[in-house]
Amino acid sequence: MSFLRAVLNQLEELLADMKADVSRLPATLSRVPTVASRLRMSERGILSRLTQQSENQVSSSHGVRYPFFEFLANCKKSLQEIQERLQETQNTQAVFSV
Repeated sequence: MSFLRAVLNQLEELLADMKADVSRLPATLSRVPTVASRLRMSERGILSRLTQQSENQVSSSHGVRYPFFEFLANCKKSLQEIQERLQETQNTQAVFSV
């Protein structure tokens, strides 16, 4: 019985330590600079660079596939399509508002 109590006490201490760590996590994360600021690049610049690298790697891979880079390339295409549609919508709204 004393063995079980010792184990339970240790588990309670571990849980208390974990709760303390979790409570400090938001403050710690808020002090960590963003990836964009650490790289001194905009988010678009980062995505553009990643997709350019992915296109180069996919084309020079000799049949080897890189799913992550293909995903990034698809994201870039989707973003471009969204931007085009948004521009079309803004142009349409501008015509109707005149």
